[in-house]
Amino acid sequence: MNGESWPKDRWTNGVIHYLNTIKEQFVVILLDDYWLNRTVDTQGVGTLMQYMSVNRDVLRIDLTKDRLYAGGMRDYDVYGHYDLIHAPGSAYEMSLQAGIWNKNMLLSVLQTNQDPWQVELQGTTIVNERNMKVLGTRQNLVKYANGMKNGSDDVNTEGIEKEHLDRIERWFRNHD
Repeated sequence: MNGESWPKDRWTNGVIHYLNTIKEQFVVILLDDYWLNRTVDTQGVGTLMQYMSVNRDVLRIDLTKDRLYAGGMRDYDVYGHYDLIHAPGSAYEMSLQAGIWNKNMLLSVLQTNQDPWQVELQGTTIVNERNMKVLGTRQNLVKYANGMKNGSDDVNTEGIEKEHLDRIERWFRNHD
């Protein structure tokens, strides 16, 4: 990250360092083990960033269908042709599924010396205590397969179409 290698138990140190070097107010975080398997709706990402610039109390907008399955999910708002949903106080509010983040709010939640899994669990407690707003959409703007589940070195092919598996396997053979 940012030209440096950060061990997973200090993953947040790298994220905090990077966020403090950029001027942008909103960032999209997509972990490197999430392998895109469809074109990203970049126009929609821009539209939702506009929503966040007007609604400064939103910590994150999930770009996947992850929030659809959060407990207590309800319709929240409509912006453009995107149906925004909200599940206040639900589990995994700090999910690191692809999402747009308000950088300053994210920095206020992140703690040093944590791995991504600690961010999701301990960060969710902070988000819920502070009643920070996390939204999702009924539309799936970013679709991907989780190529390396839980940080393991084993390739996870679940969710990857057969036609793409050969390309992935060739890539791994050439990068061993």
